[in-house]
Amino acid sequence: PEAELEIGSLSKDKYLIIIPELKADLSMPLSDYTKIAADMTMAKLEHPLMTGPVSATINDRAAYQAKISGTVDGLNVYYWLYTIDCPDHLVQVVAWTLKSRKESYEEDIASIVQSFQLAPKTTTPAEDEENK
Repeated sequence: PEAELEIGSLSKDKYLIIIPELKADLSMPLSDYTKIAADMTMAKLEHPLMTGPVSATINDRAAYQAKISGTVDGLNVYYWLYTIDCPDHLVQVVAWTLKSRKESYEEDIASIVQSFQLAPKTTTPAEDEENK
């Protein structure tokens, strides 16, 4: 999967990516998608430890949240993994930082994720012509 949005701050060691995947390309419920996303995240880590996933609601959409910690390249890291069920997509929102900074960023990450909204669907001029 390819990230649709990537933001981060090297000086503060906090990062966030959003990865949407078309439901038409997947044949699984959100719970299975969440397990796969969590497994992929944990596979990158040494000594991974996960809390959750727990069901959640993000902007009136079904979602799951998991918290994952471990070590990568000698750094203790902490991930927040959210998966969201949208009409045409299953979406991963993944944020991470150094484990020592997780408490100072937890509220910011939760606020950012709760603000998640789908962008209005746009069409190209060719698609507009086809729809006439």
